[in-house]
Amino acid sequence: MLAKMDLHRGTDFNDVSKILFHCLQGSNPGFNRFSYFDKFTLLKTNVERVNFVYKDVKKYPRDFVKFMKDTKNDDVALRHMENAKLKLNCANYWEALESNALCLATAQTDRFLALAYSNRAECFFKLNMPVQCLEAIERSLEHCNVKELEDKHREMGEEAKKTVSSLGNYFEMIPQRHFERNPFIQCANNSIKCEQDESRTLIVATRDIEIGEILAIEKPYTSVLVSDRQNHCHHCLHLCYNPIPCSTCTVALFCNESCRNKAAGYHKYECVVLLSICYRIICEFALDNTILLALKIALLAKDDYSELHAIRRHELNQCYQSDRYKEVHLLTHSEVVSTYELFHQAILTSLVVDLLWQHTSFFSGIFASSDTLDNFKEVMMTQLRNNSIAAVRIYEYTQKVDFCGTTNFGLGAYPFFSLLPHSCCANVMKTYHGNTMVLRALNTIHTGEQCFVNRYGLRYDVSNKQERVHFWEKNLLPSCTCRACRENWSADLSGSRRICERLDLDAMELGDLVTNVIGVDINKAEEFLPRLIELLKECESSEPMGDALALKNLIAHCYVILGNKNVQFDQSQRDVVLKP
Repeated sequence: MLAKMDLHRGTDFNDVSKILFHCLQGSNPGFNRFSYFDKFTLLKTNVERVNFVYKDVKKYPRDFVKFMKDTKNDDVALRHMENAKLKLNCANYWEALESNALCLATAQTDRFLALAYSNRAECFFKLNMPVQCLEAIERSLEHCNVKELEDKHREMGEEAKKTVSSLGNYFEMIPQRHFERNPFIQCANNSIKCEQDESRTLIVATRDIEIGEILAIEKPYTSVLVSDRQNHCHHCLHLCYNPIPCSTCTVALFCNESCRNKAAGYHKYECVVLLSICYRIICEFALDNTILLALKIALLAKDDYSELHAIRRHELNQCYQSDRYKEVHLLTHSEVVSTYELFHQAILTSLVVDLLWQHTSFFSGIFASSDTLDNFKEVMMTQLRNNSIAAVRIYEYTQKVDFCGTTNFGLGAYPFFSLLPHSCCANVMKTYHGNTMVLRALNTIHTGEQCFVNRYGLRYDVSNKQERVHFWEKNLLPSCTCRACRENWSADLSGSRRICERLDLDAMELGDLVTNVIGVDINKAEEFLPRLIELLKECESSEPMGDALALKNLIAHCYVILGNKNVQFDQSQRDVVLKP
C-alpha cells in the first residue's frame, strides 16, 4: 500500500524530481507541481507511472539524458600511461597499476595495449608478483611485438620464472566440509529449512548447528561493481590486478576471456550506456548505485518477461533457486511504499528506458516482442523498489598503508540471503569470495531456532537503539524486535585482556588484537579460530555481558580475511599475505 502523504507537502521530493518540476514550470508558468503529483498518485501500475513521467522527461534531453558516447582513444590512453610511468618512477606501484588499468580500458590500438601490458608487467616485477608479471608479458606479446620492449620482456621474464614456483595462491578456496546439499534450497546446507509464518518465510535449524558451520554458499542472481573498477572483474567481481578490457567500452574490465565471454549476453546492451550511468552523466544528482543493479537484473530477466504475470509466491515443496528471476522478483521488505519514492523511481526508469531505446537494440531485434518495453518498465520499477533495501553490499578486507578494514565495492541480488530477517545481535554472518556469499553460524543455533543476519550494519555494538529506530522509521521498515533491541543491550568489549590471557598472548586492546596479531595473516586466523570458537561456546549465553561480543568480533574477522582481501603489501609483508 502507499504511504500517507507528508503533511509538509514537497519536503520529500529529491533532486531529480525537482529538476523535472523546474523544467515543466519553465515551459509552463502556470504549472503546479502538487497537482501534477496528485495525478501521479492515482496511477495503479508501474507501467502507468513510468509512462506518465516519460512523456515529459523526453521533452528535456539536455536536462536529463546527457548521453556520452564511449569510444577508445589512444590520446586518452597516453595520458593514463604517462601518469602510470610517473607513479612507477616514484615507486608508487599500486597506484601505477590503477593508472595502467585506465590506460588499457581506453587504448584503441594494439600498440598501446602492448605498451600498457608491458608497463603493468614492470609494476608486477617490482612488487615481486611473478605470476602476474609473466601473464602481462604474454598479453603484451599477443597484441604487438614491440621491438624496443624485447630486452625488457626477456630480462623480467627470466627473473620472474625463478620465483614463480615458490609462491602460494592469493585466493582462498571456500571450505565445504560437512556441507550436505539441501534438496529444497539450492545454495544451502541440509541443516536448515524454510517454514511459512503468515506472510513471512522463516529459515530455521533442522539440527544443532555449531559455531563456524557453513549454512549456505550463495552465488547472486547478478551483481555489479560500484567502485574499484580498475582492479575487480566486471562479471564475477573477483579482485584482479591483471584484468583485460572490454573491446568496445572504457568502463568494464574482466579477469579473463572466460568472464568476458560470459558477460557478453547482457554487456552488449549496457556497454554503450554504462559510461553515462556510472559517471553520473544522466541528471547529475539523480542516481545512486542501486540503478546499476536494477538495470542489470532487468536485462538478464528478458527471457522471463513473458512469465511475469504468472509469478506466484514460493511453495515450500519447491526448490528455492538463487539463479532464477522468480525469486528475485518476489523480494520485498515492506508493505508500505512511499509515493515520493515511486515518483523518483519512475523518473529513473524513464531515463534508462530512453537511453536503451535511443542507443541499443534491446527493445528491437528478433528476441523483442511488443510487450518487451512495458515488461522492462515493470521489472526496472520492481527492482528499484526492492534494491533500495534488499541490494546487498559486497565487501572485501582492505589493508593499505593508511587504511585497514572492510570496504564495499559491489552490490548483489541474493534471494536466499534476503529471506533471512535482520537482527542487531545476529547468529549468522556473511563473508565473500568474489561475489559468492558464504553464510556461517556465529552462535550455536539449536534445532528449531530461527536464523538471523545483520542486514544494514546496525549492530548493537555499532549503533545505539535510538539510531536504529530512526533507520527503521526513515525507510518505512517494521521495527526490530531482536533481543538486543527488546532489552536495550549495551556493548561490552572489555574482555580482550582476558581473551589474550587464554590465548597465551600479551595483554592488548581488541583493535590491536585484530589488526596487529591476526591482521591479514590467514595462518594466524586458522590457528586461532578453533580456540576462539571453544571460548565462545563457554560464554555465548551470557551476551552482552562478558567476553562473548569480543570473541564474536574476533571470529568474524578471522572468517572475513579467509575471503576477499585487497592487501597492498610491500616486500616485507608478502609472506603474511600469501599462504604456503
